[in-house]
Amino acid sequence: SDLGAVGRTIIARALRWGPELHADSGERGVVRYSMTPPSTDFALDPVTGEVTTLTEFDADMIRESFSFVVTAADMGTPVRNRSIALTIAVAEVADLDPTFAQAQYEQFLTEGDVVDRKVLDVVAAGQDQGINARLVYNITAGNLFDTFSINTVIDANGQLVGRIIARRPLDYENTTSFDLTVQATDTGIVPRTGSTVVRVSVIDVNDNAPRFEQRTYTFGVPEDQPRDSVAVTVLATDADAGLNGQVSYRIINGSESKFYFAQVRSGALSVGGSLDFELRRSYTLYIECKDSGTPSFTDVARVDINIVDVNDNAPLFARSNFSLSVPENMPAGTLVGTVLATDADEPNTPRSTVTHTIFDTTDRFAIDTSTGRITTLLVLDRTLLPTTTAIVTARDNGTPRQTTSVPVTIDVTPENLYPPVFRSNNYEATVVEGAGATVNFLQVQADDADTYEGNNRISYTLLSHTDLFVIDPVSGNLSTTAAGLDHEMASVLFVTVRARDNAVSAKEALTDVRVVVGDINDNAPTFPQNPAS
Repeated sequence: SDLGAVGRTIIARALRWGPELHADSGERGVVRYSMTPPSTDFALDPVTGEVTTLTEFDADMIRESFSFVVTAADMGTPVRNRSIALTIAVAEVADLDPTFAQAQYEQFLTEGDVVDRKVLDVVAAGQDQGINARLVYNITAGNLFDTFSINTVIDANGQLVGRIIARRPLDYENTTSFDLTVQATDTGIVPRTGSTVVRVSVIDVNDNAPRFEQRTYTFGVPEDQPRDSVAVTVLATDADAGLNGQVSYRIINGSESKFYFAQVRSGALSVGGSLDFELRRSYTLYIECKDSGTPSFTDVARVDINIVDVNDNAPLFARSNFSLSVPENMPAGTLVGTVLATDADEPNTPRSTVTHTIFDTTDRFAIDTSTGRITTLLVLDRTLLPTTTAIVTARDNGTPRQTTSVPVTIDVTPENLYPPVFRSNNYEATVVEGAGATVNFLQVQADDADTYEGNNRISYTLLSHTDLFVIDPVSGNLSTTAAGLDHEMASVLFVTVRARDNAVSAKEALTDVRVVVGDINDNAPTFPQNPAS
């Protein structure tokens, strides 16, 4: 081959007598080699028969072959020999690497399921001639998952090119680019190679829909969560890139202005209105995520938000202050009144369980911690303590505990010594049957000898025939009801009236009112059932 180094072995053994050809022994069996004509380009070793080069050859500058006669002779007498013709051809070897038209190629392909599609053609040129200029293309590196192949083909211009083919679907979400090392190899006796890099960039398309991490989310949000603060966070992901994978959020149902997405690109739901466990304990939202591709894709999830009760309500009394009274000389444990607070937090929890306490500088009163009933601790004497003001405090058991206090004025009233006394022991009235409800037919009156107004104020109540009569509780006026009276049903009625004073330990008196029902001609004559008999 051309450009071979000096001393390169061409033929390891030109000719050797084999045992079957030369049976002599000793010097007669020793073979020596010679070559004619003499050459300045090649040398023949007379002992081994090896032919080696004496110079470097360039097939572009010298003839293509050399002809010699090689003779093998033994050392016997007479000399025996044999000759053969030796032709040495100088073959051209490529001495320049193939060169690609571009040091680096780049191609962009959209992802998709299409296979066997052409990527691009690469072209390399061999610098030698003949067989050394013919090239073969291969992909030697970067071909992940054997996605591509390359064929050596002749293009429309008659060039020998490497045509790269995508054999498998391209998926941007798996691989965004490939860096293929493409090698061109000539077909010389000693092959020479050249290489280039082909970058195949995969273009993302919107082939993936966004997906919420969960189909249904369940969260708890304290009722005192500040407005515009983030309450809960949901997350949707999209396997696409760029705008195709950019997700926005919105509420499509159920918000009722209580929740909103402050940033549409964020899955953080913020509080949009006041939350109150005592008014509403849960909300169900339906939210949508949407990518920014064309066309766009969406997904929907449900969000259940349970409002968590916190101790945000203090105990509440029915009034801002209370006035109570209790008679003097009553035994210890006498009920003075009830000062009860309620808590609007969740029932049957520490947050709504109220404990009552009383602060009384006279140490004469106690309060039931649960019911708020105030009672006396000893017998009271109005001359020593006509009135006092205590502080009742209601405290819940939440965290932190909340309290409310109210002043309670307690008057010690004179003892209720006397019961009411009716002015007459015999009340009687006549009422004609059929009378309407507006007819006042009698007034009963009673008197109370107590001087204290709370003890001598009297109210009246009917204890019988309440379907036929009514009484004014203050004046004691009796009147008939719309039911009316019927002489034929009852000609005389006794109506029991009670008079009761307004003292804490009330006293009462009873009297009966005799009501005569007057008859009128309100029935026509009738025949017996069988007049003939």
